[in-house]
Amino acid sequence: MLRVLVWKELLEHLRSLRFAVSLVTIVGLFVLGATVWSVRIAEQRVGYGLAVEEYEESIRAAEDVAALEAATLHLWLPPAGLTFACCGYSHGLPNVAGMRAHGFGIAFEQRADRNPMLFRNAPDWIFIAGTLGTLMALLLTYDGVAGERERGCLRQLLANRVPRDQVLMAKYLAGLAMAAAAILTGAGAAVTIIQLNGEGRLGDVWITLAAVMIATLLCVSAFLWLGLWASSRTHNSALALLVSLVVWALLAVFLPQAGILAGDYLVDVPSYSAARSASFKAGGGEGYFESVRLINRAQQHYRTLLLHQVEVARNTTLVSPVAALSLVSEALTVTGVFRHRAFVKQAYDHRQEFADFLRREGFEHPRLRILGGSSSEPVSQEEVPRFQFRPPSLRERLDAALAPLLVLVIANGVCFLGAYFSFRRYDVR
Repeated sequence: MLRVLVWKELLEHLRSLRFAVSLVTIVGLFVLGATVWSVRIAEQRVGYGLAVEEYEESIRAAEDVAALEAATLHLWLPPAGLTFACCGYSHGLPNVAGMRAHGFGIAFEQRADRNPMLFRNAPDWIFIAGTLGTLMALLLTYDGVAGERERGCLRQLLANRVPRDQVLMAKYLAGLAMAAAAILTGAGAAVTIIQLNGEGRLGDVWITLAAVMIATLLCVSAFLWLGLWASSRTHNSALALLVSLVVWALLAVFLPQAGILAGDYLVDVPSYSAARSASFKAGGGEGYFESVRLINRAQQHYRTLLLHQVEVARNTTLVSPVAALSLVSEALTVTGVFRHRAFVKQAYDHRQEFADFLRREGFEHPRLRILGGSSSEPVSQEEVPRFQFRPPSLRERLDAALAPLLVLVIANGVCFLGAYFSFRRYDVR
């Protein structure tokens, strides 16, 4: 009986205009996002290649330990290869670290003075699925109960002793199949475009993309149950549609933006220039080395405030399944704030490795170089440690994705129970 009911629901969806419009829109945005991403990632990789060449040139130009100590080396975070799936909230966060033997800092870009959660790339998979995918789920289910009651179909169906739980499950499974078809078709088209443009390099990330798709369908599933819940609590489809749209606007639009506002309101982040001026006023010291110390302190304080603002915003939005999906995908694809934190930690580790190398080569303290105490022995270019960003391990990624993944599971459970018990007591007369 369940199979027959599912086929009935599928045929109704296939004949509906809303499914056709949703399918075309979602696939079109997937294609658009992949096309724009292919252009941008090519530009980013060219820029990163030039930056790495400049980094290598700075090392090659240092012929001895003293020159290597005096050189300013810039460590660059390479562009993420899966930003077409989830770009994350990374815009505005620094992606380069200036390093010297006696100082370490982050070179802030101009737009880092603003909340990084305000910046986004081209439409990525998570943005499309989190807005249109969830909206499609509600449009497929808002009249699943109330609409059939209005047409008299539901009363006739239940009069034939068809179990209510099978009726509800059939509507859910058919809606999930339709939403999955639209999203997976769009994702397949996007991957095809990326591969044809030669920018994808997707050889070993298929498992990651599959995990992102599973999390995406889990988010869409919650909205399917939510639509059935709303439909089971009303007795006409117009009211069910209104309730569904209000809830969708709250969970998919308002709460993420409210998180940004909460971060701005609860954590005051001054501009970097203001933070630097405040650090100099508080320090009160003079001289080159004291200035370096104050600049580094201002940079670290500014970065801490910026990341704290983002964390407050992220924790505020975590009650939304759409926000939870974004955090899960960010951890799995190693993008956004998760990637930035890994970069900063590895840059600090590399700076320590670089300082240890200089000490082994005869360099002891930057003040001694002025007094002639630093070694001027030639340095082997092959032995100089190079910085290379290493993506976090699978365990670290899963740990970061665990909490928002639990939010998605809980959202599905709550919405399922609401739809189930509401439909069990639903009056079909």
